Amino acid sequence: MTNLPVLRLSGGAGDKGYVHGRRAAALIKHNWSVYARRFRSEGGLSERAVLHQAEVWRERIRKSAPDYARAMAAIAAGSSVPELAVVALNVRYEILYSAFAQQGLALEECTAAALLPSRVWSGRTLVAQNWDWIPDVALLWLQENHCTQETLAITEAGVVGAKIGINSAGLAMAVNGLVSHLDRWDGPGIPFHVRCHRVLGAGSLEAAAKVAEEGASPCSTSFLLADSQGAVAVELAPAGTVRVHPEGGLLVHSNHFLAADKLGVHQPLGEERRSTYHRGRRMRTMLSAGSVWAETSLRNALRDHDGYPDSVCRHPTPEVAPEGRYATALAVILDPGAGRLSYVRGLPCRGHFNSLHLPHR
Repeated sequence: MTNLPVLRLSGGAGDKGYVHGRRAAALIKHNWSVYARRFRSEGGLSERAVLHQAEVWRERIRKSAPDYARAMAAIAAGSSVPELAVVALNVRYEILYSAFAQQGLALEECTAAALLPSRVWSGRTLVAQNWDWIPDVALLWLQENHCTQETLAITEAGVVGAKIGINSAGLAMAVNGLVSHLDRWDGPGIPFHVRCHRVLGAGSLEAAAKVAEEGASPCSTSFLLADSQGAVAVELAPAGTVRVHPEGGLLVHSNHFLAADKLGVHQPLGEERRSTYHRGRRMRTMLSAGSVWAETSLRNALRDHDGYPDSVCRHPTPEVAPEGRYATALAVILDPGAGRLSYVRGLPCRGHFNSLHLPHR
């Protein structure tokens, strides 16, 4: 697949947002078109209903995260996309995942793993993730000064908060979507992409975990966080948070809670479509088999087809119409200690990994 654009952003929230909007205007308009259809087909929401939800969140974000709100407004100005449409892109997690929870839909996204130094040839933690989502969503790498860090992370065009990446403090962040019976689009707390933005600005692994745990969460999710020597997953639900630690130098997460009992949540996953359990088991089995791993071998794990099409390398389900399909949209390996990452846009079995580095690393 093709290389993705890298937007280099500097200055204040408004400056960065405006450049993001201006340079990615066509991609942002494309994403709004894609999501407007998905909100309708999968969430049962009209455009009017979506924009109402966006308006509710805009006012909340203005009060709780004013810089994030300024960035969204500037993206809208730079791209000539209506501001509430940009806000809807930024809270698409709350809009869609609350609908998934209410409808008992299985999640078809994201298998992530962290290998600790004892399991890696380089002696540094590696994080790998297949991000399985809507294949035609437009993606960007954002390289920006954020808090006291320089960050390099992937986002959907129009979204301020990048969701998978590294920073200059040696932190890596991966994410996994979760659902619980408590999820609500209008629940109290910090929306997902705003939280992503805060976490990646942290100066250490422990600081990032504390940011991930801070405040309520309207919908469930999990952050897999790592530095060159360690890793932790922070699972969030409206009921609270819990940390999950590596075992045997390995931590694997897919789209179900690993500590649901501790949080007291029920996961409304459709019985017939629980690929999350297969993907999690398969990745754990593969990574447990080798005593020490190199990045090239880890790339092959992300290409695994056991259980196809519901495999780690997630292929579209043939019987689903193209406009409703999910598949691996991005495969990433993060090396936070070296300040570098490698990625494939789309199915990793069909592409070559490209490398990116933080400046001065």
